[in-house]
Amino acid sequence: MNFIIDILKGAVMGIANVIPGVSGGTMAVAMGIYDKLITSLTHIFKEFKKSVMTVLPIGIGMVIGAGMYAVGIGSVILVEVIQFALHHDLSIYRHDTVANVVFSFSDPDVDYNKLLENSVAELNKLVG
Repeated sequence: MNFIIDILKGAVMGIANVIPGVSGGTMAVAMGIYDKLITSLTHIFKEFKKSVMTVLPIGIGMVIGAGMYAVGIGSVILVEVIQFALHHDLSIYRHDTVANVVFSFSDPDVDYNKLLENSVAELNKLVG
C-alpha cells in the first residue's frame, strides 16, 4: 500500500514539475517525502536496495504524472481546435476547390498537378 501511495505522491511531483512556477521539490516538502527522498539519493551507494525501493515508486509516479499532464493538455488543445473549427465560419474550408483537393486524393483519374494549380489560383482569389 505504501508503494501505491508513493507513486501517487510522485505523480503530484511530476505534475508540479511540468507546471511553470510550481516546484516538485515544494510538493515533496508539502507531502513529507523530501527528507526521505534526499536521504535515499545521497546514500544510494551505501544502501542501494533500500534507496532504490524508496526512489523507484516516486520516480514512476513522476513519469506518470508528467505524462498525464501532457496528455490532458494535448486533449484540451485538440478539443478547443475542433470546437473552433466547427463553430466559426471558416469559409476557406467550405470552398469547392479545397473540398476537391481534400476529397479527391483517392481518385486515380485526377491530374493532381492541374488540380493543385487550380486550387492555388482559387485560394489566391479568396485571399486577395
